[in-house]
Amino acid sequence: MSDNTWEKLAVEANYRPQEIARLCKVSLRTVQRHFTRDFGKTISEWLRTIRLHRAYLRIKQGEQVKVVAYDLGFKQLSHFSRAFKQEHGIPPSFLSRSTFKLVERNADASTAPDVNSEEMAANF
Repeated sequence: MSDNTWEKLAVEANYRPQEIARLCKVSLRTVQRHFTRDFGKTISEWLRTIRLHRAYLRIKQGEQVKVVAYDLGFKQLSHFSRAFKQEHGIPPSFLSRSTFKLVERNADASTAPDVNSEEMAANF
């Protein structure tokens, strides 16, 4: 299966490894072996990466952090924030605020400011 197919399956399974196995009609252990062999990480690690990547894109587009976290299956906002920061180097609220400020600035200026996310994260 292609990476895109796995991602669609992950969404359908609500990011649950057991549900992915059920949808594929194989055991959870078979799915775990496949991911370790083909992706070099566990299915849980892969799912976490996919969820946090989707979260980044959605927050960057202006969606509320809390809504994104709960939509992607995180039960606690604090856990989501820690995982997000660990994956991306900045807290989700910082990305949310930065996106809002960029939209605000773009409304006043004809060109978007040059933003270096590493520099912004270092200043946070």
